[in-house]
Amino acid sequence: MTPRERVLAILNREQVDRIPVDFWCTAEVLNDLFDYFGVTEQLALFKAMQVDKIVAGGIFFERKGEIVSDNEFPRGMYGNRFRMVKSGLAIYSESIGYPMQDISCRQAIDDYQWWPKFEDFDLEKSVESFVKPHQAGFATYGMWNSFLENYNSLRGIENALLDLAMEPEMVDYVLDKIEDLQLRILDAFLPKVRGVLDLVYVSDDMGSQNSLLISPEMWQKHFSPRMKRICDKIHSHGMKVFYHSDGAIAPIIGKLIECGIDILNPIQHICPGMSPGALKDRFGDKVVFHGGVDTQNIMPFGSTDDVKKEVNMLLDTFGRNRAGYICASCHNLQAGTPMENIITMVETVLNRKA
Repeated sequence: MTPRERVLAILNREQVDRIPVDFWCTAEVLNDLFDYFGVTEQLALFKAMQVDKIVAGGIFFERKGEIVSDNEFPRGMYGNRFRMVKSGLAIYSESIGYPMQDISCRQAIDDYQWWPKFEDFDLEKSVESFVKPHQAGFATYGMWNSFLENYNSLRGIENALLDLAMEPEMVDYVLDKIEDLQLRILDAFLPKVRGVLDLVYVSDDMGSQNSLLISPEMWQKHFSPRMKRICDKIHSHGMKVFYHSDGAIAPIIGKLIECGIDILNPIQHICPGMSPGALKDRFGDKVVFHGGVDTQNIMPFGSTDDVKKEVNMLLDTFGRNRAGYICASCHNLQAGTPMENIITMVETVLNRKA
């Protein structure tokens, strides 16, 4: 089976020769892998590693007419600026302030100058990013649809959480604008990528290390109806929903499935309520799990024997009966992750016979 055939078979509850194996990583780890395998291009790397990589394509956005000085970074899609910061061995981007943090009335929201415009999305260029991995035999995912994460980028997470409790009508007004744009882009873009895009990415981090960021009731009121509409829209174009949320989200997994998600990622099983066996028992016939391999302790600090034990545990639980699971790191493998642990993670899956 090709990597794409294996992934699609898992999604369609069909027989596979083995559980697929995927991984996410930072740029630093990607460069280490290039050096290790002696390649310089991502698709060549995925083939050399023998992984069933679900390859990300882009949704290209460039605000027309924006002038950026040499000492500035371009604004993000919703108007916030970023800077690059070094942390340990890695370099990350972080927001520099939040452009709507002082806005508190509908007129100011309407007048906000950095609302993304539909015409600033280069849909034709975006289509091209999915063609090459598809032709190489890999499954693809793409587009970044989000509600709370986009709201956070406008107001900051502290304001966002306070708004949900104290200004719920303002939250809904802003979320309506975000949703309307996302649905319009989906309708325009998905017909162009039919046949080369397999999964549409929806990311809304709702969990912390120990609990939900908001109450289940708050999620149900402000986010569940929007999730249902976006999942319905994606399914209406014949594609599946790849949903990402970090952390302890067990209280809303059943509701997310009711909304229509097809894949749940990244499954941080060290968080409360996220036990692989329990999740498989409750939801294994309703959703495909993607991820699971611990990137906080096992992958960066464990031995190769620890990695084998971790992967085999996940194959025995999430991958029970060789169904409903794509084994992968439970988020980006971080800079400094031992190369032997990455290789062991992949080889443990490849060598698993049952």
